[in-house]
Amino acid sequence: LIEACEKIDLKGTIKVLELLIAAFEVNKEERFDESELEDYLLQENHAGFSALTVAWSKSRSFIVDTLLTLGKKINKQPKLFQGFLFQIDKERKTALMRAIENDNENLLFSVLEGTRQVYKNKLAVRELLTYQDKEGSTALIKSAQKNNVDFLKILFDYAVFAFEGEENLGFKLFILRTDHKGFTSLLAASKQGNRKAIAMIFSFAKKTDPIMLSLLHSLIMHQDQPEYSALMYASEAGHVDCVEYLLNILLYLQVCMPSTKGMLLKGLNLRNEEGDSVFTLAEKKGHFSIVRILTEVWKVDSLKNDVVLLGLFQRRIYQKDHSADTDIFSDWE
Repeated sequence: LIEACEKIDLKGTIKVLELLIAAFEVNKEERFDESELEDYLLQENHAGFSALTVAWSKSRSFIVDTLLTLGKKINKQPKLFQGFLFQIDKERKTALMRAIENDNENLLFSVLEGTRQVYKNKLAVRELLTYQDKEGSTALIKSAQKNNVDFLKILFDYAVFAFEGEENLGFKLFILRTDHKGFTSLLAASKQGNRKAIAMIFSFAKKTDPIMLSLLHSLIMHQDQPEYSALMYASEAGHVDCVEYLLNILLYLQVCMPSTKGMLLKGLNLRNEEGDSVFTLAEKKGHFSIVRILTEVWKVDSLKNDVVLLGLFQRRIYQKDHSADTDIFSDWE
């Protein structure tokens, strides 16, 4: 079975599965040893792969679904399904991580919805969402790195279910979780230049922490091991719309959080381990339009009029892109 899955031999795999299902159907009334079938399906080869891990690593949703269907015939809460969810391959990746890497939305939904339906508790979903691979990356970080907004939305929806009733502590840790180099989902989205993903991250963060806004502050000011912030990554990569959006978040926090007076200046003054600021990073890469935007903000900030400053950049964003993408931003009004 593993060999058939590994070679992506769909006909061979289906034939093996048909024989297994037939054997189960024939023997189920004779006290068929269900554990033997479970163990067979979860058995690993010398490389640490089972039929399930091979199937999801090859992004074969049909094979995975067939294996799970067989597991559900065995038991309402099968060991097979638990093994499928939390089994990892030799790179310490789960089915959820492989689904994201392979842009396989069917597998992603199958894992998350299957977990919710089979276990009917939040803990299993929570464990999947917060699992870290050998680089410390999570499903949320991977989705941001893949620039996949649809996957981010799905993960956030399931996170709301998984962390409900925890006074938002679990959800905050979910959004702020970093890999081993301090990289977050926001840093990934900013580096990729995905403004919609950035807006979605902040939108969910604001819903989680609508009064104190401390989560937004932590997100925007966070720096990874090279000491890059989200604004630094966007500025260096030349993502003008992302730079404007992140500046608007800084402005919003400066106006709405009395404890963050001078928030904008602090964000602009952050330095990486090489001593570069957002200005020097943009200038070195020749992104002079971003340098002009940053300089304009710096000059207006010197007026010490936060309302004028916030209004300036809200108008800039709405005039430039008053489209579906800005619906997420409407939460900031």
